[in-house]
Amino acid sequence: MAKLTAFTKNTSGLNSGVEQVVIKVPVNEITTDPTFQSLLPINQTDLEEITKNMKEHGFEKTKAVCVWKEKGILIDGYTRLTAAFAAGLLEIYKYEKSFETEEDALQYAVEQQLNRRNLNDAGKIILIEKLDNLKKAGRPGNEETAEEKGKSAEKLAKAIGTSTRSVERTRSVLKNGDAELISKVKSGEVSINKASEEIKKKKKEQENSQLSSITEPILDTGSYPVQEEDAIQTISSFPEIDFEETEPYEEKISMYEEIIQMDLHHLAVFLYECQSENLTVSEWEEKLGERK
Repeated sequence: MAKLTAFTKNTSGLNSGVEQVVIKVPVNEITTDPTFQSLLPINQTDLEEITKNMKEHGFEKTKAVCVWKEKGILIDGYTRLTAAFAAGLLEIYKYEKSFETEEDALQYAVEQQLNRRNLNDAGKIILIEKLDNLKKAGRPGNEETAEEKGKSAEKLAKAIGTSTRSVERTRSVLKNGDAELISKVKSGEVSINKASEEIKKKKKEQENSQLSSITEPILDTGSYPVQEEDAIQTISSFPEIDFEETEPYEEKISMYEEIIQMDLHHLAVFLYECQSENLTVSEWEEKLGERK
């Protein structure tokens, strides 16, 4: 039977400042859960040190593990629980905490674990992937809006002690990287920044290859996807702009003048792409910016 002690624990994170009553319970009464157990890998060096300490001093009250009150599963303290079994302890200390959702419970567990360790890129990508997969499972068929993704990244960044930009870059690697590259990041062989740069480089090479497949036949055969006179007529139809009134000139140059400065071959390709995609004026501007 669980033994109530007079000891209380001041917990941080969600509902910080709330004192939790610590209870001594048989070690085999603690219920584990794969989602929380695999949140971050157990550090073997830490496990050996904690096991040794427990063999000498027992399970300290101040190191009580956290159990989700409503579900009765262990949220935080898997290394300590493993060490307790290894040390041959029969009882450990726990405190219970309420959570409305599994996401709240995970955020709390993450905060508690990160209070005790530094998260490297390998741990970061594993953690972000797990938390995002859990969120997707909770909202099947419903994609996050751009605003929701921004808020989500900000919230996650705060929870794991990193920047919003770092979370976004990590998510980009998970979304756009191949299995081999992601595996290298998870193993610590490649950093998130390096992986991000490799993805950008590969994407640029693919874009250049696609552009070459369009431009090379044009340059080789002299045939244009649009007639030369149509291209010239399109240029002449652009509104006139008094560039002398713009200061400084370099910062005020318009999309129209940039198009005019293209050689005829590239102009024909650009017009063909814009016309075939039925772009609006603002989309023309965006496409022009991508060609720089």
